[in-house]
Amino acid sequence: MDEDLIVVSSVNPNVVYTANETVTVFLEVTNTSNETLENVTVTSNYTNLGTLQGSVLVNGLPTGDDIASGVSIASIGPGETVTISYEVLVTDLTQRPVSITTTASDAAGTATAAATSIVYVSPYTRYTSVSASICTEDIGCVEEIFVEREPVRYVNTCDTTVITAGFFIGIKYENCKGKNKTAKRHEMATFTVPTDMFNPDTLEVNIDRICTACRDYAQCVTVYLSADFPPTAS
Repeated sequence: MDEDLIVVSSVNPNVVYTANETVTVFLEVTNTSNETLENVTVTSNYTNLGTLQGSVLVNGLPTGDDIASGVSIASIGPGETVTISYEVLVTDLTQRPVSITTTASDAAGTATAAATSIVYVSPYTRYTSVSASICTEDIGCVEEIFVEREPVRYVNTCDTTVITAGFFIGIKYENCKGKNKTAKRHEMATFTVPTDMFNPDTLEVNIDRICTACRDYAQCVTVYLSADFPPTAS
């Protein structure tokens, strides 16, 4: 009976993916009957999205099975849930969205179930990063390193949205050789996303890290900025 087996499928995180990003699919297969189900086979059709990365995990343990051909579970006891996860490297952007349907059934054919997860893909990059450097010859005088972010701007066209993130990186040094001085450098990061997949409420621009390096003649600062927009997958 169909109600003796339940499959729950999810994708994490639920964002819009682009080429060479990895999608993790999580599955839960639950036996809701009062009998043990023997030799349950679980199959997922991920191949229209990309290629399998690493091993399929069953209850956290790696298997040698390809879930596109079927992962075998020896038995699932009454009320027991088996967890399965696998990763797919996105290589196919021709279909959007992509449906990954998972089916499960026991060898006797007494219990079957299915569930579908939707993965949204796009040929546009989902994030961008930029690094920039600024240096001062007054070694040992640096009192503060700072980054000033400008408001993020975006322009919608019919099909795409162009996002621009501007920022200043700077070095401030005081009372060094009789000078109080601030040096700034302006940088821009620009990227494009599909308009129907862009949600400005979820756009985040973050400073990943600030690195400093002293040499014999200068102190340099490098700032790494990333902009991430997990659009609403709908």
